Amino acid sequence: MPEPTRCGYVSIVGKPNVGKSTLLNAFAGRKVSIVSEKPGTTRHRIHAAITRGQAQALFTDTPGLFKPRRTLDRFMEQMVLRSVEGVDLLLLVADEGGPRDMDRQVLSALRSRSAGVPVLLVLNRMDLCSRGAEVTKLAETWRPLYSFRGVIPVSAKTGKGLPLLWEAIAAALPEAPFEVGADEEMAPDNRRWASDLIREKVLHLAHQEVPHSVAVVVSGFEEEPKMYRIAADLIVERDSQKPILIGAGGSMIRAIGTAAREDLESQLGKKVFLELFVKVRAGWRDDPSRLAEYGYED
Repeated sequence: MPEPTRCGYVSIVGKPNVGKSTLLNAFAGRKVSIVSEKPGTTRHRIHAAITRGQAQALFTDTPGLFKPRRTLDRFMEQMVLRSVEGVDLLLLVADEGGPRDMDRQVLSALRSRSAGVPVLLVLNRMDLCSRGAEVTKLAETWRPLYSFRGVIPVSAKTGKGLPLLWEAIAAALPEAPFEVGADEEMAPDNRRWASDLIREKVLHLAHQEVPHSVAVVVSGFEEEPKMYRIAADLIVERDSQKPILIGAGGSMIRAIGTAAREDLESQLGKKVFLELFVKVRAGWRDDPSRLAEYGYED
């Protein structure tokens, strides 16, 4: 009798900047979520189907949970809270620093919004721990805080521990047929993906408060036989931020455009003609109508 297939929905949650997106990319073996060292990189839910053997996990990578200060922050918080409901498994990703107040806030949210859903604690960045005893001690500081299904130390950067984590994920999924063909991928939203990749380059190249004040809105996306033509607006909140994003003689906007175009060509498999424009929309992060216009709504 053949082994039954397992399939289920898995949400990846945690505080900002603990490597949630890096973990998903490592599992996928390709880039499905943008990454930077700046907190708040992920602003939308990212979906990916990972199939290995008789198990298929339908992953959602979520923004990091933190105390909201702006309307945009509250949008992301509600997105995360909805993402932990109605799923089959939660991966709580934490780092080498041990449980902090923000981690405890995430655990509180899980207790109130996802009671009964099994939670695997994924201790990421264990490559930064010099001895196995440190990892064991770190795991023990977490165990009293929640009834975890398991505690798995990994390094999403090096891949260490990922096979064991996959085994734990597969064992927690319900017996069910695959929802996506084993050789298929979930169809990407290319406009959203282009927006995210461009914003990733802003996060890498711009500094201070500017990256967090930028929204990227794709205003044109045309596929031709041999290339894509993409136009995007980089939205900032203050007039003073516009020349910073443009740079001396256009140097910053060119660097962002070059890096984004190269990544887009790699992801889309065609040449890309990319045009970027910087626009000022005062206070957009606290303007519900602007947020909806820029795609920050479900």
